[in-house]
Amino acid sequence: VSVVSKDAELGSSYFYGPYNGVDNDEIWLEPDESESLSLQCIVEGDNIPMYDLHTTGLSFSKKYVQSGNNYSSYIYLRNWGKKSISSATIACEIDGKEIATATMSSVSRSIQSEYLYFNIGDIPPGKHKLTLRVKEINGKTPEFPLDDAQSVTIKSYSQDMGRDKVMLELYTATWCPNTPRAHKSIAALMEERDDIVLVSNHLSDKMSCDASGAYGVFTHYTPTTYYDRYASYGASSLGYISIDNAKSQPSLAKLNVTAVYEENNRQLTIKVNGVKNEEFDAVEEYANLTVLLTEDSIVAPQREEDKYVNDYVHNGVLRTNVSEIWGDPVTWNGTRFVKTYTIKLDDEWVKDNMHVVAFLAKPFTGRNYEDIGLVNCNEFLLKNALPALRGDA
Repeated sequence: VSVVSKDAELGSSYFYGPYNGVDNDEIWLEPDESESLSLQCIVEGDNIPMYDLHTTGLSFSKKYVQSGNNYSSYIYLRNWGKKSISSATIACEIDGKEIATATMSSVSRSIQSEYLYFNIGDIPPGKHKLTLRVKEINGKTPEFPLDDAQSVTIKSYSQDMGRDKVMLELYTATWCPNTPRAHKSIAALMEERDDIVLVSNHLSDKMSCDASGAYGVFTHYTPTTYYDRYASYGASSLGYISIDNAKSQPSLAKLNVTAVYEENNRQLTIKVNGVKNEEFDAVEEYANLTVLLTEDSIVAPQREEDKYVNDYVHNGVLRTNVSEIWGDPVTWNGTRFVKTYTIKLDDEWVKDNMHVVAFLAKPFTGRNYEDIGLVNCNEFLLKNALPALRGDA
C-alpha cells in the first residue's frame, strides 16, 4: 500500500519484503503491472500543506573541491503537498552560510531528482559541511522547513601532490567461470598503462588469505573491481569510477617503497617513506599505512565458462598482509614518516614475481565507505630488491 495526497499523480508502489513467494530486499510495482492486489490510499486532512518539498537524498559530484570552482550536485525531492509545484529555489550553503541558489522549473511528480550546479566560492582547506536547502516554493518561504535540507561533508584543498599509482582491486575466485573475462580486460589495460597496482583478492579458494577474506566485505559476487576504494558520500558500498577519474583525485601525501632481501633465510625487509603537505592534517586528519605482498605468474586451475583450465596464469594474487589488515597508525615526524617491516617469504612464493604494495587510507569500520578512499598508493617489485649485506638484515 502506498500513501499519496489527494491530488497527487498515481505512481509506483515501493515496498520491502516477500512478493509472489520470493523474498526481496526492495521492489517497485507499477499499478498496471502487478498481478496481486495493489492499493493506493488517498489521504485528506487539515494539516496537509498545499505546497511542500521533502529532501530525501543528496549526491555531490566530488569529494575534493577547490575554491572558486563549479561543481554539480544531485538532490532527491519528494512532493508531499496537495498541489504540483511550478518552481522551487534551492540554496547551497557552506558551513551554514549561503553561497549560491538554483531554480527548478517544476516539481510535479511524487519523487524527483535534479542536477544543480554551484560555484563553491572561496573556502579554506579542510573539511566543510555542504547543505542544499529548499529556500522557496513558488516564490514563498516553505510552510514546513524541518525536512527541507540535506548535507554532506566535502574536503577543500589547494595543493595536490599527485597520485603515485592507482590500486585496482579485483575480487576473483578460481571457481568463478566469469572472472577470466575480467582478467583479460585488466591485462589489456595494464599493457597500456604503468600507473596501476593490481591486487587480486581471491575469495573462498586455495589462494585466499586472511586479508583477501577480510576485504571480501566490499563485494557480494565475483568478478568485481574497484579503483582506490572509491565511494560517494553517504554510500553503503564502494562505487565504480573510471581509472582516469581515480587518477585525477588529489593526493596530499606521497609514498616511496624500497626493500632488502636476504637469500639465505628468505627474509625481506621493507621500508616505506611518506611525506605529506601542510594541508593533510586539516583535510584528511589521519590515514593508516597498509602494506601487502602480491605475486604474479601463479599457475593454478581456473574455471572458464563450462570447463577448468589447469595451466591458467594468475596475476596480482594477494599473498598476505605485512601490516595489520586495515593498516597501522602512522607517527609523523613533522611532514615525514618512515616505517620498516620484516617478513620471511613462504617457500612456495617466487620472490622475483612478487610486489610490495603500500597505501595510505583510513581503516574500514563497517560503515564509513565514503571515507576509506586511498590517499595514495605505490609499489615495489621484489626483483629489484637489494641483496642484504652483513648488518642490513
